[in-house]
Amino acid sequence: MRSVQYSRHTMASSQYGRKLNPHHRLRDPLRVKGVRQSVVITNNPSTIDQNQQLLVWFPNLGAHDVIVPGTARLAFTITLHHTTDANRSVVQNLGRAVVKKTVIKINGNEVMSVDDSDVYYCYNDLWKTAQEPANSQYQSIDTSMDRNATKRWIGAGDASADNATDNAISAACGNRYYIPLDFELLESHMLFYQSALSDHLEYELTFNDYSRVITATDDATVRYTIDNIGLEYDMVTQPELARMIRGQHAGRLAILYNRVLRHRKIVANKSDTLWNINLNVPARSMKGILLLFEAPAVAFARNTEAFYIPKITKVELTIEGVPNQLYSQGMRSYQFWDEVKKFFAASPSSKRHPRWRRLQKTWHWQMSPWTSSSTASMPCGWTSGQLMMTSFTAAAGALRMPRRVSPSRLQKLQRMPAL
Repeated sequence: MRSVQYSRHTMASSQYGRKLNPHHRLRDPLRVKGVRQSVVITNNPSTIDQNQQLLVWFPNLGAHDVIVPGTARLAFTITLHHTTDANRSVVQNLGRAVVKKTVIKINGNEVMSVDDSDVYYCYNDLWKTAQEPANSQYQSIDTSMDRNATKRWIGAGDASADNATDNAISAACGNRYYIPLDFELLESHMLFYQSALSDHLEYELTFNDYSRVITATDDATVRYTIDNIGLEYDMVTQPELARMIRGQHAGRLAILYNRVLRHRKIVANKSDTLWNINLNVPARSMKGILLLFEAPAVAFARNTEAFYIPKITKVELTIEGVPNQLYSQGMRSYQFWDEVKKFFAASPSSKRHPRWRRLQKTWHWQMSPWTSSSTASMPCGWTSGQLMMTSFTAAAGALRMPRRVSPSRLQKLQRMPAL
């Protein structure tokens, strides 16, 4: 009888619509409170130089502590030293460009290693929407005129002090930037719970050459000093939340991620009409191949947002001599965009999937590389000169977490008599 009355009551309330519904409310009580903290841990060592490797460990957290997804980053301050060029500055997206190799490990076992990670991640950040770069000043993605805000931060001689917005940003951030630590385990998966993981998550970062980080003219002696390195993240202490995550780790938990591998780097001639590329990828499955083209840059004149677009008209792909099933007659230039957006914009596994239509309007006519998957030949043509070609492959990865024994189960096992 009660269920019938409830059904009639619900139907009667729905007749009033959403706004006139007498039981409508904008907010729902969550009934859960936790202690949230913004944590900054000074790294050891706290200074680094070019071509040196930095080890970043995530510390042991309390039994009820979790890290909020998307908040982990490695902050630092940078100082430029020069002799003649007072207008020296840093490249766009310094947070990505300053690291040339990224290695991620769990309990000492390598999960992913990306050589030339600065090239890949700088390209990946180009897929941000028009609004996102404006909120990434701390990462050194500068949207101000002539990158004046960065010049103000870094103390360049040609920086203008007339813009109030640039002055406010400079006063707030100074010369402090951060490197995103956005592995799936820390960003797009569940909250990071160190106690249930039972293994240490660590990053090995190799820092880039001076000439790949600094922009300067007529001063080959310019260099940078990076210090005050610290791990930053937001932490929440909540026993019930930690218990639910611990319960998932007690079973067979798998964390899915994209395993990116820089395959190789070759120098190509722009005037060639055909490129033959052979790839031997050590993976049982592969999501795609990404080729990035860069014109050879002069030292201390790098543009991290400039990628060369050759006039590729057709891509023919074979896997162990068998033509690709999807494009057996070859992939044409008008099909490149449909493929690349699947990985960087439109795929359900992409972080920017809901916004891919806006990205299409922004980047369709500016960036059109191609993705596919083993041996590829590409008819192309351009003027004479050299071209740096970097190939990356992406495969599906899964972290199988070790099964944890719950405390109650452990107590039962301890009470059992020995055989």
